[in-house]
Amino acid sequence: MPPAHDPLPPLAGLPRAHLDWRSDDGGDDAPHSSEFDDVYFSRHDGRAETEHVFLEANRLPKRFRAWWEARPFVIGETGFGTGLNMLCAWACFDAHAPDSARLHLVSTELYPLGRQDLARALTAWPDLADRAAALLAQWPEPVRGVHRLWLDQRVTLDLHFGDTTERLALLGLRNAWDLRNADAKTLRRHHSVVLERTILELRGISCITMQDDEARQRIMVSRSFGRATGEWRHLREAIGQHAQHAAEKLRHQRGLACALYVFLRTNRHRHDQPQHTPGLVVELPHPTNDSRPIIATARRALARIHRPGYHYMKAGVMLLDLLDIEHHQLSLLDASDDTERQRGERLMATLDTLNRRMGRHTIGFGLPDPEAPWRLRCGNLSSRYTTRWDELLKAKA
Repeated sequence: MPPAHDPLPPLAGLPRAHLDWRSDDGGDDAPHSSEFDDVYFSRHDGRAETEHVFLEANRLPKRFRAWWEARPFVIGETGFGTGLNMLCAWACFDAHAPDSARLHLVSTELYPLGRQDLARALTAWPDLADRAAALLAQWPEPVRGVHRLWLDQRVTLDLHFGDTTERLALLGLRNAWDLRNADAKTLRRHHSVVLERTILELRGISCITMQDDEARQRIMVSRSFGRATGEWRHLREAIGQHAQHAAEKLRHQRGLACALYVFLRTNRHRHDQPQHTPGLVVELPHPTNDSRPIIATARRALARIHRPGYHYMKAGVMLLDLLDIEHHQLSLLDASDDTERQRGERLMATLDTLNRRMGRHTIGFGLPDPEAPWRLRCGNLSSRYTTRWDELLKAKA
């Protein structure tokens, strides 16, 4: 007789998430979990957090663009919540992936939201309304098990309702030992090559190169302003300085950037003022560490996100998709621009050398206004007794 299989766990209802709707830092209603005493997201910066942590940190735009495989691109997360991460991933996929690509989303949730609460939560993001409607139209009842949602012709969502560890146990993975002994090739076909490498590493087979002094994968330069401003010239100047500083850091680690992210923030603590927290990712014309195209691209991004009538309190530039300059392969189409590229490299090297020898910011692009509102206020700065002659202590007899 064939061996008897363990019966599947019986279908059982799950408790719905209990929500309180509270005002967030921007004065908007945001969903708050009674079970965990925490917000699902802030309407003020929840979307920006998703873009930073979920999309950009995982380099999804770049990976989607390069996905030409016949099998779907698989994204898994624990804790579906309001689905903001998955909807943003879907939007990113539609924006960047080839038409032939497919996306398979997998998520777990122990306390699924009710349909009305989910609909109310997702109204915070009007640009995701069509995708939210597709999700809501198929939103399942809170029944333990796997619910497959066909969001569109290219995107599938598998919702595993129940405890995360319990759902993974159904795959036979209860601990690291189970993962070590799992079939690496099978899990690669259903998940990713990263999981296969993890299994091999657990078996003592080195297949992921580690560097002792690993270069940063992104470079961020941002500052809170000395006082709020909405003037275009001040914001343009601030973004230009931040982009220039980021490019200097990039050259220091001998890297090249393929894209950059520019953002603005109003003062979230000023409930009497309108709030605006825009951000935009823009590809650079080609991988570069030259300050000139980086500054120009950052300012073009600023022009697209700036809105008059707001008082901004912070701005920043982040360089993304960084490459090692020593291992970057030039395109054959770049040959005609080789002379200009070498001239740019010499110019940047000269600029960096002069700033090291003569002091930081001795030479740069654009002369910043010393009284600009974006500059930090230093009224309470301690005296630099050990490095500045004019700030030495004075003793009077």
